[in-house]
Amino acid sequence: MSEVTWIRAPELAARAAGYEPVGVPWIGPEPTTCYLCGRPIRPGEMHSEAKLPSSFVDQPGAGWGGSHHLCGFCPLVFKRQGPDGAPLGNTLQKTNTLVCKDAIYPMNKNVHLVWFLLHTPEPPFAMCITTAKSQHLIWKAPVTLDHEAMQLQVGDSRLLIRRGFLFGQLIPAATRLGGALEKLLGRKRAPHPFASIRNNDAPVGAATMHPRIMEAVGDDPSLHEDLSVVMQATNGETWAMGLLLRQNAIEPETPDPLFTHDKKGDKQ
Repeated sequence: MSEVTWIRAPELAARAAGYEPVGVPWIGPEPTTCYLCGRPIRPGEMHSEAKLPSSFVDQPGAGWGGSHHLCGFCPLVFKRQGPDGAPLGNTLQKTNTLVCKDAIYPMNKNVHLVWFLLHTPEPPFAMCITTAKSQHLIWKAPVTLDHEAMQLQVGDSRLLIRRGFLFGQLIPAATRLGGALEKLLGRKRAPHPFASIRNNDAPVGAATMHPRIMEAVGDDPSLHEDLSVVMQATNGETWAMGLLLRQNAIEPETPDPLFTHDKKGDKQ
């Protein structure tokens, strides 16, 4: 039976930026595993010793299977500069990014995040959003392979978004509940039933229901059904809803790619 291997985020990022794996061929008789991303390293594939920069602060979260090796892609996403001087590692550490098969996009602005949610690219892709000044996230970011199981790395949190549920059920239900709440309060507000949604601090996506929501729902069975739908939302779906349902709607803006196969960033 052949081994099934799925792409890891560092490989996706390096290939999107036009880089080939670095290091020396692994000559062990059996495959080993990357210390960081967990990618299998087969005989003949590039690898290096697992030496990490002093700035790496997530040591407790690493260490796949006690490995002492890095795959040929992880060094590229940790070095301040890539092999040709392009700042791939520096960019991934300091910039919120969407890594797609053929390009890497910035996700630092809400207008870009809304664009991503409304015009989600075809898999595979990986999303990294920092919640601190400088974080290494790409090595542990999950790669999304299905729109119905989108996974985003937001700080130390991993968010799940089922795109069909988000747009087909959650957004309509939340909008109707928000309208009922607005009618009760007699003032304009965000069109959803929450008093607050955590966007940047842990736990990301956690939300507090408005204290008068049950009064707004009343005896309306359809609103009770809507409330049941909203209660099924994951933290990722609540986080996405908070971006999409604002009192002043955010208009999406298509970001310019930071890296493509033939554009390896600005030299520094």
